[in-house]
Amino acid sequence: MAARADWLPPRAPDGPVIRTVEMHAGGEPLRVVLPGGVPGLEPEGGLSVLALRRRLLASPELDRLRRLLMHEPRGHRDMYGALLVRDASLEAAAGALFVHNEGASSMCGHAVLCLGRLALDYGLCPPRPTGSGEAPVILRCPCGPVVAMVPWDGQRSGSRVRFHSVPAFVSVTNLPVDVPGYGKVMVDVAYGGAFYAFLSAETLNLDVCSSKLRDLVDAASAVTEAVKAQFKVCHPLIEDMNFIYGTILTDGKDAFSDEPTSNICVFADAQVDRSPTGSGVTARIALQYHKGLIQLRQTRTFRSSTTGSLFTGKAVQEAKCGDHKAVIVEVSGESFYTGTSTFTIEENDPLKYGFLLNSSALFQHLTALIECSVAAIVTLLVSDPVGSLQIRSCRVKMLSDWYTMLYNPSPDYITTIHCTHEAVYPLYTIVFIYYAFCLVLMMLLRPLLVKKIACGLGKTDRFKSIYAALYFFPILTLLQAVGGGLLYYAFPYIILVLSLVTLAVYMSASEVETFKDLFVRKKRLIVLFSHWVLHAYGIISISKLNYIYQDLPLLALVPAPALFYLLTAKYTEPSRILSEGANGH
Repeated sequence: MAARADWLPPRAPDGPVIRTVEMHAGGEPLRVVLPGGVPGLEPEGGLSVLALRRRLLASPELDRLRRLLMHEPRGHRDMYGALLVRDASLEAAAGALFVHNEGASSMCGHAVLCLGRLALDYGLCPPRPTGSGEAPVILRCPCGPVVAMVPWDGQRSGSRVRFHSVPAFVSVTNLPVDVPGYGKVMVDVAYGGAFYAFLSAETLNLDVCSSKLRDLVDAASAVTEAVKAQFKVCHPLIEDMNFIYGTILTDGKDAFSDEPTSNICVFADAQVDRSPTGSGVTARIALQYHKGLIQLRQTRTFRSSTTGSLFTGKAVQEAKCGDHKAVIVEVSGESFYTGTSTFTIEENDPLKYGFLLNSSALFQHLTALIECSVAAIVTLLVSDPVGSLQIRSCRVKMLSDWYTMLYNPSPDYITTIHCTHEAVYPLYTIVFIYYAFCLVLMMLLRPLLVKKIACGLGKTDRFKSIYAALYFFPILTLLQAVGGGLLYYAFPYIILVLSLVTLAVYMSASEVETFKDLFVRKKRLIVLFSHWVLHAYGIISISKLNYIYQDLPLLALVPAPALFYLLTAKYTEPSRILSEGANGH
C-alpha cells in the first residue's frame, strides 16, 4: 500500500506538529517555521517582534520548542532557524525571530537572504516588481525593519538576493583586551544588527584560512568571553541589543581591494557560521568605512573561510543611530531551498526536546576529582606523623577551642606541643594546606589532563575552569579562616540543607515534574540516590546513631522531600519558577 503524503508517525496526542522549510545561504542552514507554526508565539495586542523575542527567551515552553528544532537529533550544534510571525501592522511580509543553539539573536543576514525568497514564493506578501525585475520584501527583525530585494519573474524567486541593513556603526576601535591563553590583544567592536568583536586571526598566531577549525573556534570564543567581561556595549536606542553576539576573525585585509577578504564568525555557544555572516559583513563594512578604508558604494567581497562561499557588501548611505555616525549597508548573496520537514514528538521519548553533546563538564569534573584526591593524600602524608595516611590531632572539647584569640583554650599538653598553639591541631591548619595543594595541582595538572583526556576541548574551557577556581579558593580560605569552628560543628546541617536545595534545583532545571519523568533517564535516578545518600549522611552525622530505635525512622524519611516535590510539582510549576527567576521576572 502506498504511503499517504499527509501521514504522520505515532506521536503525543497533544504534542506539537511543526512543519518547516529548509534553506541555506552560503552553506549556513536556515530552518524556517511559517507564521502560525509555533504555538504561543503569534503577536497579541500588537506586540512587537522585539517583545516576542523577550517572550521567547523567558518562556520555558517556547524554549523547549526552540531546542526541539535546533538541537540533536533533529538539528545539530550549528543549526540556525527563523520563527516567522504575522506582522501586526501588515506593512511587512512577516516578523522574524532568529534562533540558534543558545537562544535568540537580534539579526541574521543570511536568514534575510533566505526569507526574502520564501516570503514571495509562499505568498506572505504580494510581489511588487520594480523596473529591474526585483520585488522588495520588508521583514521586521528584533533590531528593526530590513528590506530585501528579491529577483522575481512572476512565478518564482531568483537565488541572488540583496538587502539594506539597519543603521550600522562602530562602538569602539583598538580596544585592549586581556584574553586568557592569548595575552593582550586589540579588538574593534561594531554593530550590524548585532554587536561583534573583530580582530585579525594573525593577532592570535592563527591563520583564518589554514588553521584548524577547533583552534579558531577556541580563540574566537575566548575573545568573546573576554570582551563581554571587560567592555560593555551600548546601543543608543534599543537596550535589548546590548550584548556581544560573537567574534569575527579576519585575514586582516581591511583596505579596499577587488580581491575577496576572508573571515570566520563564531557566535552564541561556540556556533560556527558557514557563510561569510550577513550581519557580520554589515558591521565589518561599517568598521572599514569608519576607518576611511572604503568609500560609499565601493563593493567588497567577503569569503567564508569554512566553505568558501561569498557575500558582497557596500555602504550605500550615511545615517545616524543616536549620537553614532552610521551607514546603511547593502549585503548581497545567494540563497537556496533544500527541502521541507515535519517534526513531532512522542511522550515517552526522554530526548524529545533535543540535546547537545558537551564533554567539557564531564572532563572538568574528572580532572577536579583527580586533583582533589591527590591533594588530600599529599596533605595527609605531610601531616604529623609524616609519611602516614593517619593524623595525630588534639581533641575538640568545645567551640571556643577553634578561636584561641578570643577565648581561653583548653589544650591537650600531653599528646603534642602543637596544642599549645592550636587547640584543635591540625583540624584548622590542615584545611589551608589542602587548599594550597589543590591550587598547585590544578595549575600543573588540569591543562595537561584535559588536553590528554579531551583532545577536542580547547583552551577556552581549560582556562575558564582555572580562572573560576582562582576566584573560588580565596573564598573558601576566608570561610575556613573566619568560620572554621562553625563549619566544623554545622557541617552535618550544611550537608542536609545542600542536599535538599541542590536536588530541588536539579529536578526543576531538568524539568522533572512527574514520576514518569524521573524514570525515563538513568542519570536522574543516579542523581536522586546520590542526594539521598548525602541526606542520610547528614542525619547520621547529627545523631551518630546513638539511639538506633529513634534514628532509623529518621533515615526512613530520607525520600520524603523528593516525594513531596513530585506530588506538588503540577501545582507549583517549579521549572517555570526557575526560568522566570533567571530572567529577572
